[in-house]
Amino acid sequence: MFADLRSTRNRSSDVTARQRLRPAVLSIAVVLIAAASARAQIHDSLDSHPPRWYLDRSDCDARVLSQGHLASGGVEGGPCETITMTSSHGSEALIVYAIEPVRPLDDLTANVSVMSARGGARIGFRVRYPYLRDAETQRPVSVNVYGADYQKVGEFASIGVGLIERPLRLKEVALRREHGSSADLDDAYVDGVVINAYSGPGTTALRLDELRVDGLIPIGEGIVSGNKPATEAQTRSMRVSEDATTVGPPLRISAFPAGRVTRILQHNGEPLAWVRSLGFDAVLLSGPPDAAILSEAIRSRMLIYAPPPSSPDPALQSLLEPVAGWFIGLGEALDSRQVEATALTSQRLRALPQRWQRPLVGAPSETWHNYAPLLDAIIDDLPPRVRGIRAGEEVAQMTETRRRLGDRVETAVGILSMPPETILDQAEAIADSIGAPRPESFRWHAMWLQAMRSLESTPSAILFRSTRPLSSGSPLDSQRAMALSYVNRSIAMIAPWVAAATPAVAPGVSGAPYRCSRLTTNEIDMLILTSTATRGSEVLAGDGESLDLLLTPADASRTIWRLTHFSAERVSPQMSASGPRLQIVSPDAVEIIVLSGDPSVGGQLGLSAQRFARQAGLDRWQLAGELVRRNRQHWTTATSTRAADREAPGNLIEVADRTLAETEPMYRAGDIDASLRMARRADAWALRSEWQLSEALMPDWPNPTSCPPMDLGAAEIQTSRGAQMPASPAWRSTWSRSSGSPRKSRLFQSSNRSG
Repeated sequence: MFADLRSTRNRSSDVTARQRLRPAVLSIAVVLIAAASARAQIHDSLDSHPPRWYLDRSDCDARVLSQGHLASGGVEGGPCETITMTSSHGSEALIVYAIEPVRPLDDLTANVSVMSARGGARIGFRVRYPYLRDAETQRPVSVNVYGADYQKVGEFASIGVGLIERPLRLKEVALRREHGSSADLDDAYVDGVVINAYSGPGTTALRLDELRVDGLIPIGEGIVSGNKPATEAQTRSMRVSEDATTVGPPLRISAFPAGRVTRILQHNGEPLAWVRSLGFDAVLLSGPPDAAILSEAIRSRMLIYAPPPSSPDPALQSLLEPVAGWFIGLGEALDSRQVEATALTSQRLRALPQRWQRPLVGAPSETWHNYAPLLDAIIDDLPPRVRGIRAGEEVAQMTETRRRLGDRVETAVGILSMPPETILDQAEAIADSIGAPRPESFRWHAMWLQAMRSLESTPSAILFRSTRPLSSGSPLDSQRAMALSYVNRSIAMIAPWVAAATPAVAPGVSGAPYRCSRLTTNEIDMLILTSTATRGSEVLAGDGESLDLLLTPADASRTIWRLTHFSAERVSPQMSASGPRLQIVSPDAVEIIVLSGDPSVGGQLGLSAQRFARQAGLDRWQLAGELVRRNRQHWTTATSTRAADREAPGNLIEVADRTLAETEPMYRAGDIDASLRMARRADAWALRSEWQLSEALMPDWPNPTSCPPMDLGAAEIQTSRGAQMPASPAWRSTWSRSSGSPRKSRLFQSSNRSG
């Protein structure tokens, strides 16, 4: 339009016409510039939940004591965000506000209003270098470029940062000095506004209000995941084959971030910031992403995997950065019949505009070798735990899948984070028909075992399958959320080493029934021990026996740490007639042991565990308390209604309950290590009690009959149904063979329809 106007002005000799056109052109230009500015600007009043700032790192052992919002403590009496921290001696305590990755230009500016009783807080930008990785964390190296600092103690003051190109060049000189002249510093991007909140040892409280960020220009496609844009020659080499069965570029794009085990939740409408608080890195959507979910993902720093759109939407193009991959075949069985259709879909997606191209991810159920040329990553779904597949069989399946795929594609595993939907529907229908409570318990230990065993195949990601929202508020989903939070932190604690490891021959095990797997890197050997005392989805932890690891003399000479309690605890092997052995008394359902010839590795392990210890301790304590409470309630109902053929094991429940009560002061005082140890013991006793309850309700073990399956943990239904049956236990022996009574027939038919 501007070109037409300029051409008209040049050709015309009519001065009056030019004078009429000039104001119109100027007014249109002003409107366009203002619109562009409005699109680029972030304005966050920081006045509503959830809190936006988070503590990233520190060199002074900084900890967040409280964080939230003040209804009238902000600028001009409005609401604002507040964060209170405590720290020791140091120089840095970084809190970060995440933004969409943008270019580090002089035009990029940020301002925020700050109030504190101490001066010194300083605002800046965090700049990352996607192709330069930290040797320890395997994350992109980052530097902070600072602007103004806070000086007006006791009152609000606006501090800002801008004109960062020159100081950034000085930072890059230092990076080359540290990492060598060949360090790849291309495509740097800003992904957060930072405040160095350190102002001396002790407690510091900040009020934050009215954040504004302007001058945002999105970075190139794929840079955040470390995929350098292809050169022209590489682009020519990535032509799609005419044969649909061999569609795909020779140069694969990584579907999952390097140096970690990405944890993905199958999304059912949960708030992404809350999902991230549970320890997830990404979500798998049920449909193509829209502007709302993409914006939410940018704010919460979450990756998105989603079914691809039918066609690119230009309105979404600037919001695509969180999309890490297109998921093909969600909700469909990718079996041998779908290969041709998948090939056509793959060909279409490979031909999308570059801005829309993403790695292709799928979860075939068979014929993996046919899908490998069509996808960049394959998810291997593990069988439901109710099938009673043994640990060795699960690992053998994962190993065989990896063997068939080789290095052609990335691999991940899929794990069910809930009872199978059909069984859950069946149990709820039966409960409703007989007036019993719906199932409220979830046997999360079996999911934990499955997730930790899956690490033996060193997957790039773990997808936790879910068909119901974790945020529904139901007791079952609340328990699932806590369990997933604990499992995610167990994985995150050791993920940097798992990502770089290869499987190796594991040492022998005696005593308690456990499986041992071994992962090795250049610096450490990691042993992951998982209980094999299982019955469907029921699990026993140690069960009073000691676990003996039969080490080699070479292993015994190395430094050994136990990470079970989210701390690097030094342990020593014992010498016996058969050789060195490491004894673990009362082992947890999962034990993690690390061996290394370098004693300094313990410091790295301790720091990694410390990052996740607090939340893991809170989760495990609550999970143990809920298990003990429900176990006591189920035994009381079962014995009072004479549904069980034995009395409750009072000693187990009482000891578990007393253990939690005695350590509650430590839990409330924040002694995470002690409370985690005690919660783990109470958990083990409650698991044994639950195991005995199943046997009491289903006395024909080891070949029980149950409708709904007792494996769901639906003790509420079993006890309620037992109360409606004759007092004699003879009904149990006839339940599976007879459908004579109307009630029996109706329930049994319901079971068949649902299962």
